[in-house]
Amino acid sequence: MTIALIDKHPILRTGLVFFIKDHFTEATILESDSIVTFYESYRDQKPDLIILGISQDSNSNNLNFINLVKKKYPKAAIVLYDEKPGTSMGFHYLKAGVKGYLSKQNNLTELIDCITDVLKGKRYICNDVLEIILDGNFVEKIDSQEENISLTSREYEIAQYLSQGMKTSLIAQTLGRKMSTISTIKTNIFKKLEVDNILKLREVLLPKSSVSMR
Repeated sequence: MTIALIDKHPILRTGLVFFIKDHFTEATILESDSIVTFYESYRDQKPDLIILGISQDSNSNNLNFINLVKKKYPKAAIVLYDEKPGTSMGFHYLKAGVKGYLSKQNNLTELIDCITDVLKGKRYICNDVLEIILDGNFVEKIDSQEENISLTSREYEIAQYLSQGMKTSLIAQTLGRKMSTISTIKTNIFKKLEVDNILKLREVLLPKSSVSMR
């Protein structure tokens, strides 16, 4: 069995190589900082599993990245290891053929569970990511000053709590979610609405007439 580990952070790659090797002793683990350098370094290798480290800074490039990997290695199962998993791209990644989707905030043992399931032909999505994706089923619109910004129903609900001054810990307790999940959703809200503090968020949310369902 051959596992490819592709991530731009060398220290993270090195740690994961040792950790994975401890649990899959028979596996050959090949690591690289990009799919291009991986292909150049291991041109004759055909990995059974490819673990891709990505970030949300470049969503469209991530999809292109996944499609490139699938084109070069059509028989390899793909696991995404995301710095900040978000609602907007989760479905697209899964539709693109990703078999495992994890947050880099997860415990490393969950990565092992993911690899084990994916190698058995199953699909694995960690709970934090699954909650975020499921919260994207119903979408609302908020009209900002110049354009329509899409928030999920859960994001809008959390945005309202935040604008009322509620802490992420209290929101997590109120909604029965993990605090890490609420923090991730908060980050997504701020990014979508292009705000960096609660006061600016409150200004965007203030006009009630600006909210409409779609």
